[in-house]
Amino acid sequence: RFCGSTAAVAALSAAFFFLLVILLALRRKLHRGLPLAAAAMAVGFGWYALYFTATVGEAHKLAGQTRPVAILATEYPRSASYGSSVRGILATEGLPSLGVILYDSSYAVSKSEPGQILLCEASLRAADIRYGTQYDGYTSTGIYLLATAKGNVTFGEKVNSVRFLPVKVKHALTKAADRVFSGAVRPFMKSLMLGDKTELYDDTAMEYALSASGIMHIVAVSGMHIAFVVGFVQLLFGVSRRSSLLCLAVLWFFVLMTGCSPSAVRAGIMHSVLLLAPVFGRENDAVTSLAFALLLLLVHNPFSAMSVSLQLSFAAAAGLLIFSERIRSFLTEIFGSAAQLRPVQYLIGILASSVSVMVLSIPITAVHFHAVQLASPLTNALVLWAVSLCFTGGYAACLVSLIFPAVGQMIGIPVSALARYILSCAGLTAKLPYASLYTCSDFAVYWVIGVYVLFLIFAFLPVSRKTKALIPSALSVISLAALILLTAYRYRQADAVFSFINVGQGACSTAFAGDRTLMIDCGSIFSAENAGETAGQYLRSRGRERINLLILTHLHKDHVNGIDMLLEYIPVDELAISAYAEDEDGMLDGILKAAKMHGTTVTWLTEDAAAELGAIRVHMLTPLTEGDTNDRCVISLVSVGDYDMLVTGDAPKAAELQLLQNTELPETEFLAAGHHGSRTSTSAELTKALSRDAKAVISVGYNTYGHPSEETLQLLGSVLPEENIYRTDRDGTVQFMIENCTKKEE
Repeated sequence: RFCGSTAAVAALSAAFFFLLVILLALRRKLHRGLPLAAAAMAVGFGWYALYFTATVGEAHKLAGQTRPVAILATEYPRSASYGSSVRGILATEGLPSLGVILYDSSYAVSKSEPGQILLCEASLRAADIRYGTQYDGYTSTGIYLLATAKGNVTFGEKVNSVRFLPVKVKHALTKAADRVFSGAVRPFMKSLMLGDKTELYDDTAMEYALSASGIMHIVAVSGMHIAFVVGFVQLLFGVSRRSSLLCLAVLWFFVLMTGCSPSAVRAGIMHSVLLLAPVFGRENDAVTSLAFALLLLLVHNPFSAMSVSLQLSFAAAAGLLIFSERIRSFLTEIFGSAAQLRPVQYLIGILASSVSVMVLSIPITAVHFHAVQLASPLTNALVLWAVSLCFTGGYAACLVSLIFPAVGQMIGIPVSALARYILSCAGLTAKLPYASLYTCSDFAVYWVIGVYVLFLIFAFLPVSRKTKALIPSALSVISLAALILLTAYRYRQADAVFSFINVGQGACSTAFAGDRTLMIDCGSIFSAENAGETAGQYLRSRGRERINLLILTHLHKDHVNGIDMLLEYIPVDELAISAYAEDEDGMLDGILKAAKMHGTTVTWLTEDAAAELGAIRVHMLTPLTEGDTNDRCVISLVSVGDYDMLVTGDAPKAAELQLLQNTELPETEFLAAGHHGSRTSTSAELTKALSRDAKAVISVGYNTYGHPSEETLQLLGSVLPEENIYRTDRDGTVQFMIENCTKKEE
């Protein structure tokens, strides 16, 4: 990524590559492909510079302005609790035609349609910055500006164009899916058929099951869906030049209708080359068509290289091209005569494709999602046969329902049964021990790297093909088992582990001792990541199997909005909530519903309480039972042996002083600075309860509140050495392992 003067950097880079080519050519040490490669890189840098200047550069010029704008809506609007939003193109005279999302708190744009001109006064900001950091999610899909309507939104003229036909057909099919399918099946089918995952992400259990089981790819429009479309058309009309042209029209309409995701476009280009090759009497070369697809995508939008969808799609396709036939041949040899049986052939095909896809996609999922889905081959073997029937059957049901609603609903009955089967399989495999390996642990990262190194070493050894595959596979499995056991042993051997998990602008603290686990709060705002997912992956990567007690200091979003996802990752025995807590953010119903679904006991605290979790002793204190939500925070004093951790939530200084008056606090080694370092918490009186070598941790991320305050930082700095003050936004997750808790250090 270029920062600053992108054009200048790109121009220098291009000049450098051209100079390199010339020098090597003059010395006659140049391989034939190197000049082309260097020239292509130089052209790529130059094109990126021009594209950056024309899009992101222009967006940054407009950022910070509030001005009248005209926006051409290109999609149907979406509504949420904050208002409604719609994607479109800036159509204001004198301004560049940039992709934009318009947000409107009055819900006026909820009545718009594709082709509608929307007029309003709007504040503009660049889309490549989100929560104070660089963000590629919008620019990789062609959105460069975010606009927030100020005042009324009015409708201008409506543009009628055939370009909006695919999105209108998608809208009609979405409405049909709403009529045909119900319950959990509806969001799954809308995701599978149309790539619309809006409702799916609202279903925490479904999202977790599909992700942990390794089959989230089936609801992300990709090459598999394109293959279904082409296969269905060829099944109806046969394989011929005429049907190939029909396939081209249908598949590209499908790509446009589902939003032109990089994975769908990649698959569309490759299938187009495959279909056109016999029409023109040419042979198809999969590697060339894969490279050609990448070239077209990057020419159209260089930022799409940062799309996880593109990265996973091309990694999966490359893995299939390189490894699929080799793995299939190897497995056929292993199964021997049984490989002639159809069920075995199906199993071999699924395993070969699943493993070959994983070979190159594992590093991407490990980096972006901090997980390696080990259960993916098993889940694919169980469900892929049903996915194709579900996809084609779903379209049949929805299309028929447009004319004969009752018949469409009848067709939808067996399709719904298949969808429930897929979701049940995903739910079961997701719950298998170690269905996913979470790479937020250094040991897990080392294992992933070690497996690749191991297979590379055996690839170059002069041994048989069986040996090249079986020995590194066996060593990988053995080392994985050792990793899991050693990680759990390491954390159980420590007398105590106190952790402050980096969830961004929020809070989540834990204490381990033996096999017992305590957690205090789990929530975050101003973050693209779910605090429950982050905390769940942290615990799982450290061999924790359950949370014995989860304490909620209060019910603000930044302390509790990750609870439902956390419960998907790890069981919680007991949930403690203050009976005096106010539900200002409307979080309580969701928390109680999730707790009931997962069999978690809810305890309401009406007074100070204590609990013992093995070696962990925790005192839950309620110094104030009146005032606002922060005033009523539960304050937790956690002790293991002679070591203590104090977590005050967002409790103000008044609550801290009341606590000091009513409770004799021990010298505390670990302090979670109150209210994310706000000046309203962490009083001078409280800091006197800290031990001489105490550690203070401020759980904070990007925010608009000014956390942590300079006043709090100065106070902590006057009491503690600088190296004993930690911030999760700077230091990440802060973890303290205590080997001997029986006696405090002098």
